[in-house]
Amino acid sequence: YIALRNDKILFSGSSGVANSITANTFKLDSVTIVNVYQEFIDRAVLLGLIQNRSISLTNKIADYLPELKGKTELTLRELLVHGSDLYVKNKYCTRNSVALEHLGFKGENENNYGSGDSIIIRELISSFNKSGYRSAVNKFIIDSFGLMNTSFYNEEKQQANKVVGYRPKKVNGHLTQGKRIDIDSTELYQNQLTMSISDILVTFRRIASNKLFSKK
Repeated sequence: YIALRNDKILFSGSSGVANSITANTFKLDSVTIVNVYQEFIDRAVLLGLIQNRSISLTNKIADYLPELKGKTELTLRELLVHGSDLYVKNKYCTRNSVALEHLGFKGENENNYGSGDSIIIRELISSFNKSGYRSAVNKFIIDSFGLMNTSFYNEEKQQANKVVGYRPKKVNGHLTQGKRIDIDSTELYQNQLTMSISDILVTFRRIASNKLFSKK
């Protein structure tokens, strides 16, 4: 846990270990995959690109992503505020460009589907930024905020401060450590962001307080 005031650490502490094999403890610079928090980052980056390029939020998302023509009439604003109601089968979630082609509406009794909103937003970011998704995140988030412990996952890069994640498992009614989470089984795969807790707090505070956008 950690407490900040004006981006300065007041106090911090931890329990457990970041890696059960090496017995490394959690530290302020311990990095972990962020998953759901990356969706918050993505929306901030998309808004930054929309503002920089003076794109109207009333424009339709299908105007920028031809694969969605005939599937949705949503505007950029409606996507960001309400979501798209488009889903994709989990088996297509490891490659964004492929998954986009398989977006559709989910039947009431169908399982093994995930929301298509994050996939759409990342594709829009790539469409608005000539250098691609990673370049946009680097520019608007990592470089802009001077983050020292935030980067895209690199399976060949060994980090002593990396947190190793495991799936939860119940044994006799008690939660215990299950199988290790492999990065290639996540939705984001090579676009998976890793961050330290301190960087997560700093980015959330600055984005929420409108440090990334103009006052309007």
